[in-house]
Amino acid sequence: MTDTPRLVLATANPHKVEEILHMVSGFDIHVATLRDYPGVEPGPETGEDFEANATLKAEAVAAATGCWALADDSGLEVEALGGRPGVFSKRYAGPDASSSDNNHKLLQELEAVPPEERRARFVTVMALARPGEETLLVRGEVKGTILEAPRGRSGFGYDPLFYYPPFDRSFGELPLEEKNRVSHRAEAVAAMQKRLHHLLNGEKERASPGRLGPDPASSEALEKETLERKVRTLEYVEAVVVALIMALILREFFMEAFKIPTPSMAPTLRGQERLGDRILVDKFIYQVRPPRRWEIIVFRYPLNLNTNYIKRLVGLPGEAVWIVDGDIWINGRIERKLPALQEDLWISLFPECRDPYGAMGDEFGPPGRFETPGGESPSTGTWEAAPGSGRSARLRYAFQPDARTSMGRSASLRYGAPAIGIGGYRDIRFSGTVRLSDAASTAAVELTTRGVVHRVLFRAGGQGTGTNLAEALRSGGGLFTRNGKHLEPGAGRHLPVGEAVAVAVMFVDYQFIVEVNGEIWFHHAFEPRRVPETLNVQATTLTLTLGEGGGRWGDLAVARDLHYTSVKRFQVPEDSFLVLGDNSTNSRDSRKWGKIRMHLKNGRVIEVEKDAPDIRFHPRTRLQTRYTDVLGNHYLPEEIDFEKQREIVAAPFVSRDLLIGRAFMVFFPWPPFYTREFRPGLIR
Repeated sequence: MTDTPRLVLATANPHKVEEILHMVSGFDIHVATLRDYPGVEPGPETGEDFEANATLKAEAVAAATGCWALADDSGLEVEALGGRPGVFSKRYAGPDASSSDNNHKLLQELEAVPPEERRARFVTVMALARPGEETLLVRGEVKGTILEAPRGRSGFGYDPLFYYPPFDRSFGELPLEEKNRVSHRAEAVAAMQKRLHHLLNGEKERASPGRLGPDPASSEALEKETLERKVRTLEYVEAVVVALIMALILREFFMEAFKIPTPSMAPTLRGQERLGDRILVDKFIYQVRPPRRWEIIVFRYPLNLNTNYIKRLVGLPGEAVWIVDGDIWINGRIERKLPALQEDLWISLFPECRDPYGAMGDEFGPPGRFETPGGESPSTGTWEAAPGSGRSARLRYAFQPDARTSMGRSASLRYGAPAIGIGGYRDIRFSGTVRLSDAASTAAVELTTRGVVHRVLFRAGGQGTGTNLAEALRSGGGLFTRNGKHLEPGAGRHLPVGEAVAVAVMFVDYQFIVEVNGEIWFHHAFEPRRVPETLNVQATTLTLTLGEGGGRWGDLAVARDLHYTSVKRFQVPEDSFLVLGDNSTNSRDSRKWGKIRMHLKNGRVIEVEKDAPDIRFHPRTRLQTRYTDVLGNHYLPEEIDFEKQREIVAAPFVSRDLLIGRAFMVFFPWPPFYTREFRPGLIR
């Protein structure tokens, strides 16, 4: 182009002006703002979508000034609300609404919408208007979901409610520079930069003038880009092939094989002396993104840097973490695992035990059994009651004190969870199949945990009350929240007569969920107002019932969630992480780490692991002992000044510089020669 164009920024927002000035820096173009044109204002935002509003503003300024004009329009679109608030995002709750007002209205409108249906996206559309030319449009989007409550204090507008799955955080929890790399505005800015580059270099646009998205390059540039992309792809394939072939040589740079030596991560990962799982560790991933909660990480043990440890990451930098009654609380709120991860973390208790507290290695045996008051046990996992039989049965866990059985004209089957510390497992999942014999048949599942009774009553076809809890309430049962109100999951649904139906009932991370044939009939998330101060000592029980109409329970199975023992509170430093083992009672993890500061006779101070097996402090055993500091250096007893007081301090955190990588795959052992089960697979 022969003349240098003049670009007017059609916005009075100083933040947008600064952002766009940065975007066009380096281009041969004169930039002006509305301050240079008193009396000129962007067109009114009367359009039906972002494209229309951005176009109105840009074309109004271009017509008034005779220059190029650049404008944008942004907002939030929620799928369940038909795209609202959309172009009304800034004034959703009214013309003078604050961000807090808008967020409050959005949560009110989504109150009855379940989490899996809260899909949303942030949108930015930028318009470049040129006198005598058609306006160019580009669009940027970022997808996520709307939370049930705000999280984080960064950002503005709807950021605290917008959950971004790739980072497992809300935009309100992301640092500004991290958010700007993935935001809708960043995508639109990058696309507009390409358009400006093509225009200012005189390249012919191949797309229609109003096309959304980045402008394609010229034929020569496109061929060059395609060639570069092929070269990059080829280089990546070559790197992967070489890494697999030369893994032992290049493991320090890309990938490392690691052996699980102890049972601290059972049953997720099996650790034994000879046949512990062998895993692959991605050592590069944390160079391009930060670690995420619940990932299994490998790191250098802070109390002995010569040793590698593997644990599950639970606490992120700057967070307050509570461990109470088996659960994790973050900054005063219950922390819930994503559904896909939760599915992998259920630990089988019945019919086979894969609970590391009860059995190790390949030696699995049921810790409890389904048992009737008369001592009968349905060993096949199937239990049937004929119409009018009035039979009762229950499942008793071997180490749980007997709980009262509901006696009467219904048959009953009970499961008692094992005691852990002074409490018991709180998060339990029951699954099985139920078949109701006739239209008068009923079946019920009653799960009592944390002192709350959750009872679901299923009825046969034609009754129209598949999970009608009104009858359950009249008989003394019911599903109760903490304030005593009852809930009715799936009201109006029923089970077919004579057909086996898959049922799952679970309580996990303060959520009660009922599934029928894989479909969620009910999901209620309890929101405790504060972190519990003590363990809940009431027993967890599970009772199955068949009414007089008769029926059959089959494929009975019971599982539990991870249950973290002890009651602890940690404040994680800004550059560190908190890690725990899945085998909670047999894991040396953040809860137990500590070090001893000892004085040497030469005046130096060393730090030694508190629980190291080779440390002895009794004078008579000094000659039989050695002391190893956190750097792996050894010291003889005669070097230690035992006359000076030693100091014991907690050291529960892993600093960022000690991370090695993320465990992502088990590759050994293989059946049938080394194990009876197929161990290789991806790790979650």
